[in-house]
Amino acid sequence: FWKFYHENSNLEAEGHFLNSKRSGFWAYFFEDKTINKFGDFKNGRETGFWKAYFTNGNLMREGLYSKGLFIGYWKFYHFSGKLKKEGNFANGKPIEYWKNYFDNGNLKSEGLFVNGQEDGFWSYYFDNGKQHKTGYYKSGLETNYWTFYKTDGAKEKEGSRGCQSPHV
Repeated sequence: FWKFYHENSNLEAEGHFLNSKRSGFWAYFFEDKTINKFGDFKNGRETGFWKAYFTNGNLMREGLYSKGLFIGYWKFYHFSGKLKKEGNFANGKPIEYWKNYFDNGNLKSEGLFVNGQEDGFWSYYFDNGKQHKTGYYKSGLETNYWTFYKTDGAKEKEGSRGCQSPHV
């Protein structure tokens, strides 16, 4: 069992090593002794369910690891503690349907990921909850038809985007 300390002598991390690699349960702490993150290691890599926290004690993220990579369903939070984004991972890359939220709780965007890149139909919103833009991605690039809206919800412009840089 090993313990590591911050320069101010407060506990920084504690856990076990097996064959010189982190193994089993580990806990990490901020300099003020509050919890930073915790979870299990196998062969020196994160595995299983982990939680990480902000310095104010609010949850930062929670989800599963396999061989040090994000897998399965994850939730990420704003510093305020409100949900920031949620979705699934495979081999450390976002996949399937994701939702992103503003700090006020309103939906910011939603759409699909394929191999870690936006793909298919996506919707974006202003922080007041009104539609901002909608359109299609192919391999992370905006393509096909897009519609843009004003903050009051009125249509601003629409047209074919071609292949553009991501998030133009």
